[in-house]
Amino acid sequence: MLVTRQKVLRRFWYAVVPMSHLDDGPKPFTLLGENIVLWKGAGGKPHALRDRCCHRTAKLSKGFVDSTATSPVAITAGPMTAPASA
Repeated sequence: MLVTRQKVLRRFWYAVVPMSHLDDGPKPFTLLGENIVLWKGAGGKPHALRDRCCHRTAKLSKGFVDSTATSPVAITAGPMTAPASA
């Protein structure tokens, strides 16, 4: 059996990248065969999710961190709407 298929390994925390690498926005990473996205949220707190938007199935790592969002997951997969005209 592959090591990445061992369920017990998913119970632990893993250091995967230095915090300074997350300063430029979301970063893709593969851990135990799972595609994840890492980014810094408000106050520099690190976050991790599966690298897939549940609404649009786009890769979150290709998006940007939206500091104006009210959602706890403040990462946008891409342009959702056209800019409002003045």
